[in-house]
Amino acid sequence: LRFRLPRPAYLDSRGRWLARRYGNACLQGAYRFRMEALNLSLDQFSEDCLYLNLFVSGNASEASQAKLPVLLNIHGGTLLVGGPHGYPGQVLASKGIVMATLSYRLNIFGLISTGTYSAPGNLALWDQRAALMWIRDSVEFFGGDPGRVTLSGESAGGSSVGLHIVSNGRFLNGGRPLFHQAVLMSGADIANWAVSRPVIGDHEGSIDYIAGFVGCSRSSVAATMSCLASVSAYEIDKWSLKRREDTTEPEWLWAPVVDGVLIGDIPLVLRKNGDFMKLPIMGGFTRDDTVRSDFIEEESVRNILFDELTKRGTKMIPGIEAIVEEAIKVYLQGKRSASSRAEMFQLMKNVTRDYEMIQPVYQALRFHANRQDSRQPVFLYEFGYEKRFQWPPEVRHGDDLDYILGVPFVSSDWWQRVSGEADLDKFNKFNTTEQRRLSDFMTTLWTNFVKFGNPTPTPVRGFKWDRLTPRSNSDSPVPCAILNLPELTSVTPDYKRKEMQLWKRFYDLELQYVLQLSSGESSGATSAVLLAIGSAAALLARLLA
Repeated sequence: LRFRLPRPAYLDSRGRWLARRYGNACLQGAYRFRMEALNLSLDQFSEDCLYLNLFVSGNASEASQAKLPVLLNIHGGTLLVGGPHGYPGQVLASKGIVMATLSYRLNIFGLISTGTYSAPGNLALWDQRAALMWIRDSVEFFGGDPGRVTLSGESAGGSSVGLHIVSNGRFLNGGRPLFHQAVLMSGADIANWAVSRPVIGDHEGSIDYIAGFVGCSRSSVAATMSCLASVSAYEIDKWSLKRREDTTEPEWLWAPVVDGVLIGDIPLVLRKNGDFMKLPIMGGFTRDDTVRSDFIEEESVRNILFDELTKRGTKMIPGIEAIVEEAIKVYLQGKRSASSRAEMFQLMKNVTRDYEMIQPVYQALRFHANRQDSRQPVFLYEFGYEKRFQWPPEVRHGDDLDYILGVPFVSSDWWQRVSGEADLDKFNKFNTTEQRRLSDFMTTLWTNFVKFGNPTPTPVRGFKWDRLTPRSNSDSPVPCAILNLPELTSVTPDYKRKEMQLWKRFYDLELQYVLQLSSGESSGATSAVLLAIGSAAALLARLLA
């Protein structure tokens, strides 16, 4: 199945699959070096990795029981690394749902594309869709209701969920949806990193690059792909990682593509045209949802970033000057530049957080609210709890997951098996009354949404979550739940209005240039798109100069 669409598993003569352990992790970025991160041995990484894990509590699978709603979660990891092994499902399942996690092919194995039969592209998304198909056909035998499926994901998992929402494959024959609700966590389909951009996503050039190192013919795409299908998986993985290190735009090297089959157009175009699923949806991000400050404060990294931004800042696209001036007002409160390097890099974090993480989820939810009625509610959140045992004091990318998944309630045996930490020091930091209180609150909100399409059908610990106004317009306020310990949780009535209006204008401007390349209307469109791709960095450079 290398570079091919997924197929159903082979079952035994009685139609069974004996599932006695977690399936293998998919190959990922020099996977020998991922062993420690996932606490897996080398033989637990394989191309044979398309497995789905179900968590069902008690007697939920008995025929006499009412079928339970299903939550299927797509893991994050930039579509390059990760797996479901560290995602506990037992805590959420104990609250009256069926919890499911899945593996999907990563890196070159899941995202290679030439636009031909030899490498159709978007295999990672097809793998995820195959898991949804399995849920539809088989989850009822495990107590789940195939007519009440919520699809969720964090980071690249969130962008994957968004891509399924706009996908041509979101419905089956007869118009039946594969899922019925969605949760976007720190990722959405309209993020600038969610889909490979024209020109930059040079998959064929990357295939030639790898073929040259492993001794495959480059006489034709078909011949090269046929040869690569027989080469050692580790060699392909190793050289695909090297290619990523050598390219100037690694974020778009191995990424989903607009293939005209599963993804029919640029996601932002589909959103603007209303070509997406109308469904109950919840989405959000963490307060400091960007690179960690202990990374960005390293002097060498800061210098590299600043030099790169300054270099790219000279390539400004027409029309962005007005946005830059507005950004100065929003982020510098009228000053013309940052007064110190510390302020400069705090600004960098704020801008990249708003542009790369907050705006995509925020804007995706606005599209839903603008097109949906009260039967399809929309909820926005910011997770604001600082872990007391984490330094520096910030709310990092992915911090919400620990509490949504119920990590403070897992057993020490599970923790040691998954994390590989024998001393249990970090486990004990999670295993406190405060940590459990927060996690109980978060898991209740999430399972309420899975069950009812509303995280607070009745107040939870005194908290009622306000939805976005149905059929709203661009001037409608956007309420956002600031999630924390129950007594500290509140709703901001109109979240980041100025910042989000700024980035909406930027996204719209960038889209104009992408569409010029797509339509071929301008001979200079290629360079215009290249400038558009780098214009976020250009804006940063102007802000921080």
